[in-house]
Amino acid sequence: MGERGDQHGAATFPWSFIPAPGPGERRADYFTWPDVALAGLRFPYFALRGREPGPTVLVISGIHGGEYPGPLGAIALGRELDPATLRGAVLILPLVNLPAFWARAAFVTPGDGRNLNRAFPGKPAGTISEVLAHRLLTEAVESADAVIDLHSGDIFEALADHTGHFQTADATVTARNEAMVAAFGLPYAGTYPAPTASLSLVGNTALRGKAAIIVEVGGNGLVSPTQVATVQEGVREALRALGLLPRHPARRADHADRRCRTGRRPRDRALASGGRDRTRGRGGRSPRHAHRSARRAAGRCGRAVRGDGPLSPDIARGA
Repeated sequence: MGERGDQHGAATFPWSFIPAPGPGERRADYFTWPDVALAGLRFPYFALRGREPGPTVLVISGIHGGEYPGPLGAIALGRELDPATLRGAVLILPLVNLPAFWARAAFVTPGDGRNLNRAFPGKPAGTISEVLAHRLLTEAVESADAVIDLHSGDIFEALADHTGHFQTADATVTARNEAMVAAFGLPYAGTYPAPTASLSLVGNTALRGKAAIIVEVGGNGLVSPTQVATVQEGVREALRALGLLPRHPARRADHADRRCRTGRRPRDRALASGGRDRTRGRGGRSPRHAHRSARRAAGRCGRAVRGDGPLSPDIARGA
């Protein structure tokens, strides 16, 4: 993972579809894609650029419509990070599938009924999921050195918290993946066979020779402050592990001690169903009750994006 810098020694910001912040600055706003299939959609983002050269990391969440800890944790982190202490650049896209989010659609995208995380590498002229997958891969992923893809169990899906990454022959990429997995410290960590073809975001990122992990925290379309904090802290520590943030030995020790006290030790385990250990509709919750709870979680996430939620004032104001 090379250190990217400009002629003045500051970090470069490689994503051309987002207005580049100045060195040591953050931008928070909305962007649009030019495609007809994506017309009228304004996607939120946080763009952070360090004063010193370093890696470039893409944080993505909201690929599925009913997964809320990832978007809320990503928004909270986007407001928390101090770009003045950053080495390199970070782009956070907290809600990449707006049609599914606003419709509270589990697993699939309204308009074509497809699972966005099974539509990669996408097509430049196709259905809404195919066009969105193509844009994310060619515009967002292609410019990053590493990718963190945040997920949860969807509205009727319970998952054990875990991370996952693909095997690779590149020892350097493997080391970065393992460093990000260790930084999250979730109970389970899956390692998947090296892909020869893939329909997922992380699989296609791996095929491009880049470091990439998938993160699953929470499920059943619900969200709690603990889950949001787990995502926020995990991404922050992953950035630290990759060298974008300064190391704080005492803070990392506290982070590790907390995991040990709560029994959250990562265990390497090959998870079923391509890494998604699924148990839908379980835990004594009827689909009707789950739907009501998911609506409340969606409301929290929507308020955070619009600006009237407790975790995030209007991101368009920036910082």
